[in-house]
Amino acid sequence: MVMQLPVPGKPGGPVAAGLKEALQALADKDSAGMALPAEDALAGMDEASIVLGSPSSRVTAYMTDSPAATPFADSLGATSILWLKPSAITASQEKYRAEEGEPGTGKKRTREAWSVTIGFSMAYRLETWPARELLASRVLPYEASVTASERLDLPRWLREQEGIRRAWASDLAAFLLPRIVVRSRKLMEGKTKALKDGSKLAGDGRWNEAAEIWENAASSDTDYKLRWNLGIYHERAARFAEARDWYSKALAANPGKAEQASISGYIAEIDRIFVPPQAAPEGPTSWFDIPLAVMPMGNSSNSVDAPDRARAAVQKALSRKGYRMVRLEDSTRMFRDLGITQGEQAKAFKPADIAKAAGAGLLLAGTVADFRTVNVGLYGMKAVGLELKLMDSTGRVLWAGEGWGWEEQASMPSDAGKAFVGGLIESAVEKAARVYLEEELLDAVTNGLAPLPSYGSR
Repeated sequence: MVMQLPVPGKPGGPVAAGLKEALQALADKDSAGMALPAEDALAGMDEASIVLGSPSSRVTAYMTDSPAATPFADSLGATSILWLKPSAITASQEKYRAEEGEPGTGKKRTREAWSVTIGFSMAYRLETWPARELLASRVLPYEASVTASERLDLPRWLREQEGIRRAWASDLAAFLLPRIVVRSRKLMEGKTKALKDGSKLAGDGRWNEAAEIWENAASSDTDYKLRWNLGIYHERAARFAEARDWYSKALAANPGKAEQASISGYIAEIDRIFVPPQAAPEGPTSWFDIPLAVMPMGNSSNSVDAPDRARAAVQKALSRKGYRMVRLEDSTRMFRDLGITQGEQAKAFKPADIAKAAGAGLLLAGTVADFRTVNVGLYGMKAVGLELKLMDSTGRVLWAGEGWGWEEQASMPSDAGKAFVGGLIESAVEKAARVYLEEELLDAVTNGLAPLPSYGSR
């Protein structure tokens, strides 16, 4: 099964738009909202994948733009797709007067308190693949309320509520995992000795003996009732493939119209809950066994060391996702021998030659689109943007996307001067220590690579 979530967005608009939004957030402290953070989405998908997975069921999770975008479903041998769509996470607070008793006196007194509510929802849609037949669809709502003794900094408080942001994973598993269902099945009786004796044994709970009688009789008797009962015998033991086979044989034995409708309904129920084991695809390697090399990055920013830092971060992240990586030192040497030390130089070479030189079947190319800080007193922003694409050894683009990491800060007019000077000092110190925009870079890599399947979620 493939599990998908929407790809997180990128910073919206120029500095002016960011300044407007930041100042609005300062003015309105009684409501706040945020999108589901990528790290929470990935953590939730990993948790759900572990719970939903089993020795006979693999689950691979990644992010994509829409339910129609399924670039890896065939490569991963998927038999179903679970599409997840989170709403915005909102919080609001309202002041009220709480009444409480004074210790020792029994007198009542009132105090001010704040009622805080947080909520969001997760919609899911489960489909077969590649037929895309709808199996299940639901919206799971989440809401929680707390009481605070003082007014909260809602945007900061909202960012700290990881628990509710990840609660959907266990609830999702509870809705989708198999559970005991009581179904009514009518055993067929008849005038033959096999049907009479078998039905009596089954009624006494001696199902194995009954099944032996029915099966021996079915070898020479074409009565559909014997095959019907054998279908029930295997279904109650959760042997769905055998049950379906016997129900199909009963259907082929020309029962009446009413019986045909019942048997067809039994088969349809089995098809909804049981997927036969799939044969392992023939081929030299699976998706995660193909060697992958990260190429030197292009650079559209003003930072000289940004491409190397981004490439190293992407290499590390892909390794954590379970890909078979060509060592960065080895690929750097191989690309240099070929004449590629910068991303832009790769355009002069055929992808097949690049892949062969690196000993890779997959190539990850990219460009640093943004790597900067903006500090205009009232408003400060740190932003890192990456453009990424995954290619096979022929140059065919398997996936392309972008990742962004950013942080916005706003200061009240009275603090603007301190914020401006502090931002300049902070940037200078970070550059000297080579940790400049480190958190934003890691966020951009995490968000950017989120659409790629992860071996750890299988």
